[in-house]
Amino acid sequence: MSSGLSRPSKLSTAARLAIVFAAFAMLCACVTAQEDTSGYWMNKAQELMDNESYEEALRAYDSAIELDPEDARIWMGKGDTQSRMGDYNESQKTYENALDLINESLEANPLDAEGWFVKGELLDRLYRYDEALESYNMSLEIDPTDKEVWLNTGNTFSKIAASQTQGPERIRAFEDSIIAYGEAIKIDPDYGNAWMGKGYSLYYLAAFNKNLSKYDESLKAFDRAIELIPDNDTRNLALAWDGRAVALSDISDALEDAGRQNEAKASREEALESYDNAIELDPNFTGLEAQLDKADILASLGRYNESLDAFDKLIEILPANETLYAAMVLEDKGNVLEMMGDYEGAIIVFDRALELDPSNMYAMQEKGVALQSLGRISEAEAAFAKAKELGYGE
Repeated sequence: MSSGLSRPSKLSTAARLAIVFAAFAMLCACVTAQEDTSGYWMNKAQELMDNESYEEALRAYDSAIELDPEDARIWMGKGDTQSRMGDYNESQKTYENALDLINESLEANPLDAEGWFVKGELLDRLYRYDEALESYNMSLEIDPTDKEVWLNTGNTFSKIAASQTQGPERIRAFEDSIIAYGEAIKIDPDYGNAWMGKGYSLYYLAAFNKNLSKYDESLKAFDRAIELIPDNDTRNLALAWDGRAVALSDISDALEDAGRQNEAKASREEALESYDNAIELDPNFTGLEAQLDKADILASLGRYNESLDAFDKLIEILPANETLYAAMVLEDKGNVLEMMGDYEGAIIVFDRALELDPSNMYAMQEKGVALQSLGRISEAEAAFAKAKELGYGE
């Protein structure tokens, strides 16, 4: 029978009216002077990025580069914009160019802690994690009090852990990330982003063996992050709420496995509230995944119609290029229809998912389950065989 919903792990600018012409002229002169600096355009580009105005942000970074073509940080920001736009090949070229620039700078000044930090960030973006850690270590040898370097070190260890399928290496990397986040917190106990990073690493460690005490530590870290991250930092605040929701969801599964049904239900209800906060804060980024998780939680609570509505709303707002994610959403929706006994409807939804992503082995397997439930045995066997060909059960 179906395995249910489980799967491996997923400023506005104020205008002022000048009353006196002379004052207006002075204001214009001031703005013009600002626009002649790369720093102005770099800050402008970041504002545009935060507002998801990526084309305008790219033009702002280009203006900054015209004024200071040797600043690797500007090139890195441009690469980040290209990455947000989905232009990954170009972003990698931009990062490589920035890396060449920072290497030249470090040859001239090898004691530049900020330079080693920037190099580490670039290597991280190029997925060269071990080299990134070496650069962060160089930065910390020069200035061990930089909390941002410790934060990035923790983030890189977390990425290394995520790239490991299993085993002690993965656990060790998460433990190293917690140590790094802890160093950042020692420097600044009110560093919300470090608390959030620590929360995620504690969550992943807890998930390996359903350790409820580790989950509780994770929740405390997320709660601290939510308390400390500024209200205007909506993306990181949303990520903290989302992490809290995911931890609560896993806690509910562990409680259910232990036969503590009422506690499991309460934990899922609390997770829903946290997902809602994440969605409200950042509907187009963190909120996309949070909406999928929310729909799954609703199904696990037996609120099937609400779950189906949540899936449909998410599909409506997904960007056109998010076909693989849309297929995943449809797969989960099909699973809920199976739970409701609507096998015909489930098959239609699984077929839609497979149109978008023919390699989705979970949708193919569940289509087989639905066909089998309808007594269409030969079709079900063909679907199971195709799912196995795609890798299901390996």
